[in-house]
Amino acid sequence: MKQSLLLSLLTLSILCQAQLPTSLTGNWINQENNAWEYSFFEKFAIYDGKFWNYSVLKNKDKKATIALQQGEETLLLEINQKNDSLLTIKNGKQKSKKYILMHNCYPTYTVKDNTTFPQPDFHPDSAYITGYYHNFDRLDNLPDFLKQQFASAYFNVSVPNFITDEEDEYTAPIDSLGRFFITIPTMDTQEVWVDWERLNKMAILEPGDQLFLFADMKDLLPHESDKSRENYRKRNKQILWMGNNARINNELVQYNSPQLYVDREAEVKKNISDMEYLQICENVYQQQMHYLNDYIACHPTLSEKFRLHQNKHEKYRFANNLMQHRFDLNRNIGEQFQEGYMDYVNENFPLYDKDNYTFLRDYKSFLRDYVGYAGDTGPKEVMLKTQIPLTEHVFFYAKLSLVDSLIKEPVLKDWWTASLYYDLFDNERKPLHQQEMELFNQRISNPFLRERLLQINKYYAQIEEKGIQDESSLKNTDDLAHITNPDELFNKLIEAYRGKVIYLDFWGTWCSPCRENMKLAGAIEKEVADEDIIFMYFANYSPEQTWKNVIKEMNLTGKNIVHYRLPDNQQTMLEKKLSIRQFPSYLIVNKEGKLVNTNAPSPKEKERLVSELKKLANE
Repeated sequence: MKQSLLLSLLTLSILCQAQLPTSLTGNWINQENNAWEYSFFEKFAIYDGKFWNYSVLKNKDKKATIALQQGEETLLLEINQKNDSLLTIKNGKQKSKKYILMHNCYPTYTVKDNTTFPQPDFHPDSAYITGYYHNFDRLDNLPDFLKQQFASAYFNVSVPNFITDEEDEYTAPIDSLGRFFITIPTMDTQEVWVDWERLNKMAILEPGDQLFLFADMKDLLPHESDKSRENYRKRNKQILWMGNNARINNELVQYNSPQLYVDREAEVKKNISDMEYLQICENVYQQQMHYLNDYIACHPTLSEKFRLHQNKHEKYRFANNLMQHRFDLNRNIGEQFQEGYMDYVNENFPLYDKDNYTFLRDYKSFLRDYVGYAGDTGPKEVMLKTQIPLTEHVFFYAKLSLVDSLIKEPVLKDWWTASLYYDLFDNERKPLHQQEMELFNQRISNPFLRERLLQINKYYAQIEEKGIQDESSLKNTDDLAHITNPDELFNKLIEAYRGKVIYLDFWGTWCSPCRENMKLAGAIEKEVADEDIIFMYFANYSPEQTWKNVIKEMNLTGKNIVHYRLPDNQQTMLEKKLSIRQFPSYLIVNKEGKLVNTNAPSPKEKERLVSELKKLANE
């Protein structure tokens, strides 16, 4: 029976090809439960989270027979179109169902879903997104500023990394028709930014999710009627999700909260008290919650996941606003919040809710600032009950003690401690010694965290064992130790390189942006290797072994590269002379030894930097 049906379909595909009726084009929503189930477009259909090719398409008197093919699987659909916005679809032997055409506002789900989020198990997993940007192949005539934003050939998802406290970016190519597929590593249920430049939307991903995302580029492009950014944000757009966790994401797309913000800097300038600031934050929170509660009352079938997420999302935006206020205190003198401020925080935002840790971005930010405030205002001498001497990494051990005193929930303590170890590796760029490793084994129990950190430790052990490729690049400055005049010191440092252009890089091993730029410097140095150009690095307050490890890690040695690690007093003297106020800072000295650019391009501006250096080298 199946073989005869397939032969019939193949025969029909030769004899009965027809053009897809324009009235079928679009996304079709199941009228019974308001789930998006089918889409029909000129070159393919969408069903069950996949793209399907048309192998047969017959159409007569608003009745169509469509055979869809996906690999070896074939589906036969019988479609009866009632009008331009309503049709019935019979899929194989299934009963016929009614479908309505999706417009810019996703219809409210007809029944409430009481399903809640799975409990976190703190193990790595993945989620998968297949997607289609309709009209993506019609963006050629956009102005350049819009083309850069909307016509990018890559789809991206930004995922918070709860070890590094940074954003991990995952990208996938978009084909000429606007289709893409991406795998996203996840850690339990997470908020992620989905192609933020285009969609400006957050999504919720759960481990194992297989979702399909649709967006119409014509909707996403700014319209003349928008008038303002806020109008653009609130305008309904055809963005919809299909799949096993689609409902909450469709509900999030349709929820346009007022997006009220606390302008902390402006409020602080008014010289208000801490408790007055707290009241301002609470008022904004109450307005957000009033809007949310009204919205829920008007949409009683909203899912339990939506209710739970939005309530927690607003709560920890509020908490984050409160703890960000710590940066307005004078930390040099240990200034503390006004009496009652932290009592309010402790009463309303407990630290033991592990369900929120990987779930909410703002929860991690709140927790980071809470611990940071305790460290800023607590006793300056914190001793750890361990046999490891505090002669090295004293602040790291003090932070471990602080975590012990504040965070009692074992899972949270494990994760927070792991992030401290990551920071230690990131700043020191060297492996743990034996006693430190013994403590690490006591502190970190989660297998994923242990494996990740041990990989980093192994990496830096290999870096430390690695020799410096060209040791002549690391300059000994003992013969300059007697110099106390900044002009004399600077002249001595550049004296040997007269007749060459010098690119000065003031950096520090502790400075993450410095290191990120240094990763790009090697390619630039090789490109101008045949020119009379010297790359001269000055490390600010950088431990010797860490300094050497960074240089080895970046492979930044060679005939046109010199590194200085001056004594602190001479480094400070030189920085004052050259008005170095931030790190990294870049300057250029011409062949005559004259400082010609005190705000030179960074390695990120490769073309401009190379052009300027070559121009000076050839004058």
